[in-house]
Amino acid sequence: MRFSKSLVLCFLGLLAQRADGRLVYYETTNVPIGRVLTNLDSALEGLQERGDALVTRLWNGLRAIRGVRCYGPPPGRPRSPTVSFIVEGVASSEVARVLAQKGVFVSHGSFYATTVVEALGHTREGLVGAGCAAYTTDDEIERLIRGVEQIVGRRKA
Repeated sequence: MRFSKSLVLCFLGLLAQRADGRLVYYETTNVPIGRVLTNLDSALEGLQERGDALVTRLWNGLRAIRGVRCYGPPPGRPRSPTVSFIVEGVASSEVARVLAQKGVFVSHGSFYATTVVEALGHTREGLVGAGCAAYTTDDEIERLIRGVEQIVGRRKA
């Protein structure tokens, strides 16, 4: 999960792109741009570290469950803060439905990557996708992992 300083500054209304493509900073406060950028760097670094930690916990937790297969680059490599996975023998829609009943909301499908999902052999149901956002809690990650463990356990019974 990588954030762009210029994107954040644009969102805050502090930076705009001129017609010629150059970026222009609008100093709308008494705070010098150097301090704004330093604080922004620090905030973005913190968000990056938190997102990386959540994705790592989720990835490792899911991979430790027999019958769960994760897709995509492993933690530590450039990636979005989303983990895609399947539970062998359980439709992705069923995984999403059961987790939703436990208050854990994930999605399922091809996520606009139909060709990739088809190549992986999951055209019919797609993958389960679980995202980690700035507001995702450690408890939510643990509940997702425990929910998938219960789904796998129920499948074996």
